[in-house]
Amino acid sequence: MTASPIHSRRQLPLDELAEALESGWSFPAWMYTDPDIFALELGAVFEPRWQYLGPLEHVAAPGSRLVGEVASRPVVAVRGDDGELRGFLNVCRHRAYRVVSDQESGRYLKCGYHGWGYRLDGTLATAPSAPDCIYDDLSLLPVAVDTFCGGVFATLDPEAPSLTTAHPRLREVAEQAAMNLDAGAYHHVRRVTTHQKANWKLWYDNAVECYHCAHIHGESFNRAFAVASETASADAVAIDELYLNRYAGRGSGGDELQATFCTALQMYPGCQIIQQDDLLIMAQALPVAADRTIFVADYFAEEGADPASVERWIKLWVRTYDEDAAALEIQHGNLAASTVDRMRYVEGPEAPVSIINGLTLDAYRQASVPDGDR
Repeated sequence: MTASPIHSRRQLPLDELAEALESGWSFPAWMYTDPDIFALELGAVFEPRWQYLGPLEHVAAPGSRLVGEVASRPVVAVRGDDGELRGFLNVCRHRAYRVVSDQESGRYLKCGYHGWGYRLDGTLATAPSAPDCIYDDLSLLPVAVDTFCGGVFATLDPEAPSLTTAHPRLREVAEQAAMNLDAGAYHHVRRVTTHQKANWKLWYDNAVECYHCAHIHGESFNRAFAVASETASADAVAIDELYLNRYAGRGSGGDELQATFCTALQMYPGCQIIQQDDLLIMAQALPVAADRTIFVADYFAEEGADPASVERWIKLWVRTYDEDAAALEIQHGNLAASTVDRMRYVEGPEAPVSIINGLTLDAYRQASVPDGDR
């Protein structure tokens, strides 16, 4: 078999890709492994959009900060002395070292390489042995940050419209699904990071359908939630770049976990907000390379919840996500080996997959339009 050709964004056969998606086929196999396509997706899909960064409660006090990543760029959210939440690229203007390495707090953001220090508003405060640099324009480069449902979100453009402006029906969709948006209703319990040797688009294909649940999750998710194998999800609704799944509890009795409901709101690209019983999950899929995705999941317990019950639910979800990761790695390996040219989606159960892939195709189209023609 020959190697895949190098494709630029202007060489992509966009109309052919659209026709294939409409006919129930995936993108060509090479588009899940090609580094040029991955670079295109970082710029077209992830750079311009809001992504989940971490728990809001971690940046409640002045000087507290929250580190994360957006489109492979390190970012940090910081609570200022004035109470304002600000975001910056987590990169020192001196020699491009990271400024903040963890969730420590303090009055200054201090780079560990040469000791340059920044105020909480991002301005340069100290530059050892280089006092003249303080008068240069060497503030940390800003990014936009916003909050929703107890989480902090970030996007690289400091002038970007707010999260709810970018997703004007976000609050409406969440409230119609009876989601509790009170940031004080939950407290953060744990973060679990899953490393997946698979393309981020495969993660999405998996995340929005439950056609696989009875098979991959027979002893985990499927034991707690009632998901019919022949349906995509319960009460699924696609709106703008939001996707909502709702599942009923199985109520299996005995000593097993008995879920009463599960509402999963997907915010493109890669964000999950899930509420079920006394648990909240806020998560983000982070594309690292064409063949690598990191999935970061923060688990929150509802105030007054039984800690033992919360721990059991977290264990179930971690197992579920691990099962997904194992499945995705098998898929990616087979696509990389060119065992199939494309994947086939099933009408009905996998309709959500085609919808999400359609959003990615729209992003390709936007990236293909010259700036002067937008």
